[in-house]
Amino acid sequence: MFRFTLFLFFLIGLNSCGTDARYTRSECIVRVNIDWTGTPLGKKEELIESITKAIRNAPNMGSNKVPMDFTIQGQSREYIYYQYSTDCENRFENTEALLEFARERVKSPPYLSVDKNNYEPGSDTIRVSGPSWID
Repeated sequence: MFRFTLFLFFLIGLNSCGTDARYTRSECIVRVNIDWTGTPLGKKEELIESITKAIRNAPNMGSNKVPMDFTIQGQSREYIYYQYSTDCENRFENTEALLEFARERVKSPPYLSVDKNNYEPGSDTIRVSGPSWID
């Protein structure tokens, strides 16, 4: 009986080590606000491409995780929505680190800030789905 109990605890422990934390999509979404004041109209797309490329290519700096996907939203393309698939509880801090990385690599970037509100997935935000999330 003792061996069976020990074996059972071993299996339970092994199983719990192999499971990843799962999040809802809304727990993984973060919005970056872009202030285009003073930016020539013709430079927006170039800057968006430079910012998102820098973030996609960011190395693992220990304090960041590169988000799984992003969308550009807003009438003036003033929002970038990122959706993480892991480490979602640190999405704001991770995004701050990624923005700092991008600011150092993009020439004359617009003012970028992390919006710490919660957002639901949808056509006006971001709506990536799949096995990385529980919804």
